[in-house]
Amino acid sequence: MSNLPKRKHFKLEDAVGYLECAQSDIQYYLQEGCLRYAVPCQAFEGFALVAIASLPEAAQKTLAGLIKPDLLKCHDIGLIVDESVQAIPLPEHLYFKHADRARYYVTEDDGVQVRAHLLELFDGTPVSLWLLVNEDQGMHVLTGAYIGSTDADGCPAESVLTREELDRMVSAPVHSIVSQPVVVNQLINPFKLPQKANDIAIAMCEYGNNYN
Repeated sequence: MSNLPKRKHFKLEDAVGYLECAQSDIQYYLQEGCLRYAVPCQAFEGFALVAIASLPEAAQKTLAGLIKPDLLKCHDIGLIVDESVQAIPLPEHLYFKHADRARYYVTEDDGVQVRAHLLELFDGTPVSLWLLVNEDQGMHVLTGAYIGSTDADGCPAESVLTREELDRMVSAPVHSIVSQPVVVNQLINPFKLPQKANDIAIAMCEYGNNYN
């Protein structure tokens, strides 16, 4: 038996041996949302990690409208991180879903670089990553985690699969393998009740917010 410490994460091809399955099985679990990719957080020291639910309402709405944003557009989205918007400690890894690949953004400043701005903690909490640009004012701009190029199946080259994510998939019931996806634009209910609301108005708002 090896005395080496247990690995904390694997590349896709290495996870095959850990799970004792085919690589196509892991790709299937990723595409079905049973597994999430992860990116190590060492490169984000000095960045602010903020839960999306704690962002100002205007910032949440802006993030909800970002579809395949370019880097310039992301850097136009500013946020002052202070007592009202507190950063949370960086974990070892941040997670993102295969289904979100349509919202990765691509820059070509130094070759093709693919970044993901829709990120999660291990427990599924949606978070956003912000780069400090003005220390005096505490001003940050939205950025994304570099995940490398993606192959024909949309698998990012710089991502890993963590041991805790693999273990959770194996041990958890199918319906609870990953938390229910939280769509950013569902964090804000666009339909608001008037000051004087009758039963019809209440029902209409509830219906609209369920299907926005």
